[in-house]
Amino acid sequence: MKDLTVEQRAFVRALVSTNSVAEAARQADVAERTARRWMNLPAVQAALNAVHERVLDQVVEAVSAKLTQAVETLVSVMESEKASASARVSAAAVVVNALTRLAGYGSRREPPAEVSADVRELHALWERVRLEITEKEIG
Repeated sequence: MKDLTVEQRAFVRALVSTNSVAEAARQADVAERTARRWMNLPAVQAALNAVHERVLDQVVEAVSAKLTQAVETLVSVMESEKASASARVSAAAVVVNALTRLAGYGSRREPPAEVSADVRELHALWERVRLEITEKEIG
C-alpha cells in the first residue's frame, strides 16, 4: 500500500470492512465518484488483492487447525476400545470418505498407487476396523 495516498489507504481499509464503495467513500471522507475512479487504479486493486489474500490465508489457517482437530478426534474415536462399535465405524467412515474425496479416487475399494502412504494406511485401518466390527456383529 506504499503506492497509495493517505486518502486511498483509508478508502481501501474502509472498503475491506464495508464491501460497499459508497460506504467506504463516506467513511474515508472522499467523494463516491473519486472512490469509483480509484477502484480502477492498479495500485488500489493490488492493495485490495493483498488484503484479501491475507484474510484468505488467515481463514485457511483457522479452518486447517479445526480440520486437524476434527480428524484427530475422529481417529481417537476410531481407535478407542471404549467407543461403541458403531461410533468407531462411523468415525472411520468419515475419515476414509473425506480422504478418498481429497485423494480423488471416489468409491474405489483400493486407493491407486499414487495416493500417499498416509491415505493408504488410513484406508487399510478402515478396512481392518470394518471387518473386525462386521465379524463381531455378524459372528
